[in-house]
Amino acid sequence: MKQYVQFIDKGVVGVDAKTGKFLWRYDKTAENSPANIPTPIVDKDYVYTATGRGGGGLIKLKKSSDAFEVEQVYFNPKLPTQIGGAIKLGEHLFGTTGQGLLCVEFVTGTIKWQERAVGAGSLCFADGNLYLHGENGDVAMVEASSDSYREKGRFTPPEAPD
Repeated sequence: MKQYVQFIDKGVVGVDAKTGKFLWRYDKTAENSPANIPTPIVDKDYVYTATGRGGGGLIKLKKSSDAFEVEQVYFNPKLPTQIGGAIKLGEHLFGTTGQGLLCVEFVTGTIKWQERAVGAGSLCFADGNLYLHGENGDVAMVEASSDSYREKGRFTPPEAPD
């Protein structure tokens, strides 16, 4: 059964892609947060969700006959939560918090490393590198490594918008 995963007002839900039938719900990451902004990351039976004031969490979905059971694998307010989202590469999750860039083991939630980098921001991945655009306006290129933070370059674009 194909599912559609979507953040709603107070949590994330799964619905049947054909019928729109409600399948499951997870609210923990939305607690104490007025908005659910980062896109959920789905990998097989796992769904990672986050909100800026709530934290980041991973759930595992288990299907039994026609119902789904949601099992929380972990929740931590210090995991990637920023509007710019997170990226799963191999077995690791890369994303930012208000304090900087993190690399996290996806299935365990263990933080491998954290670096201030450009602070909170958005990121994308290409050619083995993460490209971060910080809320401070700086842009950094960082090797997408789970071993350690390795910045390859940084600049501030001229004439940034207000």
